[in-house]
Amino acid sequence: MSPQKFFLYIAVIVVSTFYLLAMAKNSPHHTEGEYKTYIVVFKKTATDAKVQDIENFLTSNGGRIKNVYSTLFKGFTVEIPSDEVLALDADNDIDFVEEDQKDLKASRFALKSIPSSEVHKLGHVF
Repeated sequence: MSPQKFFLYIAVIVVSTFYLLAMAKNSPHHTEGEYKTYIVVFKKTATDAKVQDIENFLTSNGGRIKNVYSTLFKGFTVEIPSDEVLALDADNDIDFVEEDQKDLKASRFALKSIPSSEVHKLGHVF
């Protein structure tokens, strides 16, 4: 093989590789962040349609809804890349987003969202 053909093959491989990497980076399923589980709590004024829209957006972008809550508060837990949390936190209909904690006692979720008169419904003693 001539040196010119060799360099032509290498150039095609390099260009193709960069093109595929660029396409993968622009994919809606691409993320730089690590997947973690977050609790998303909506304001009382958020409509069911708004909650559903956000659920649909997250799942269409690779997220996975784990639990949906509607009795004590409106919200859900979702497994998403950590770098998508800021977008959720900025939404006016969302009260707060917090990483799911193994120790619920230290959680802002436990301290803020659940009235003390409702804690017994959860089956936990705080």
